[in-house]
Amino acid sequence: MTVTPPKKTGTLLKIRLGIIFLLLSGIIVYLSFLFSFALLYALIPLFALYLFISFFYIPRFISSTSVYVSSEGVTVTYGVFIKTEHILPVLRLVFTETTVTPLSRAFGVCSVSFSGVKAKVKTPEILIADAMKITKYIENEKAKGYER
Repeated sequence: MTVTPPKKTGTLLKIRLGIIFLLLSGIIVYLSFLFSFALLYALIPLFALYLFISFFYIPRFISSTSVYVSSEGVTVTYGVFIKTEHILPVLRLVFTETTVTPLSRAFGVCSVSFSGVKAKVKTPEILIADAMKITKYIENEKAKGYER
């Protein structure tokens, strides 16, 4: 079973990035009134960084992310500049945990954490239905593995 993040995840990440950008901009504007208006020039690279992350990095990150679940294990692949692949065997998984924030619940997505003996991998937000399928599948595979 292969699961990829929906487009909603990109929108959610852009909203979070926008909130951070607005907070940083507000701090810079406030500090510029206290010290020097030259600090307002810091908004230019900050806005450029916002545009780069929002329109280049986030879409590529979402398209590069996948979660593959099989009877052998869970494979989480992600990365834009540096590709990373985490493989956790099903029988070594201690537990899975789903995390839902109020904002992600509004978008119908959640993230899943897979905790092994010495490793922990967290996926970006995927659909809640897909997360439930993954956790049920892993529970069934672990039960089959204990019966063997």
